[in-house]
Amino acid sequence: ECDYTKPLADTHEEEENDAARQNTADHTEDKVMCQHDGANVYLKKGPYGYYVQLGEDATATTEKPKRVALPKFVKPEELTAEQAKILISLPRQLGNNIEVNISKFGQYVKQGGKTRTLSGADNIFNITAERAEELLQNVVVKPEAKVLAKHPKTGEDIVLSKGRYGMYLKCGKNNYAIPKGYAPSELSEADAVKIVTAKK
Repeated sequence: ECDYTKPLADTHEEEENDAARQNTADHTEDKVMCQHDGANVYLKKGPYGYYVQLGEDATATTEKPKRVALPKFVKPEELTAEQAKILISLPRQLGNNIEVNISKFGQYVKQGGKTRTLSGADNIFNITAERAEELLQNVVVKPEAKVLAKHPKTGEDIVLSKGRYGMYLKCGKNNYAIPKGYAPSELSEADAVKIVTAKK
């Protein structure tokens, strides 16, 4: 009937060793790839995958370091020092006002209002200015955003922009779909204000 139990072996030391192994495992992915602007460039692993980081982790008195996600086509164990330096230096300038960069939609080259997604054998590491110009040659220039009005309360510009899914309105950090019945090219100042101030 005794309810008093005691482990047959002392597991305290084993638990401490497990914790130590876990702490070590958490940092095994941190690898110094190279130096850039006097700071280490690390290869790290986070909850969303691998990334490179310029400098040390942020503290209470330092700013968050620059981080760039590792492209899917690059295996972490195959990342070179040169590639790490290119990633942490993005956007990469190719000359003639052409730059290459990575967005949430993937790799791309840009020249003024022209933008082209990189695919196949072309990537941010091997693209040249000549190849970029070739890719951008027949790309239609993206129209500049047009300010239609000012928000009556915040004073922010209400801008007509073109995205990958068509025309939309942007005011501050918010985007607004243009409702059916409105022709984007014919939106008036009053129309723009009405759309962004409509109750949701």
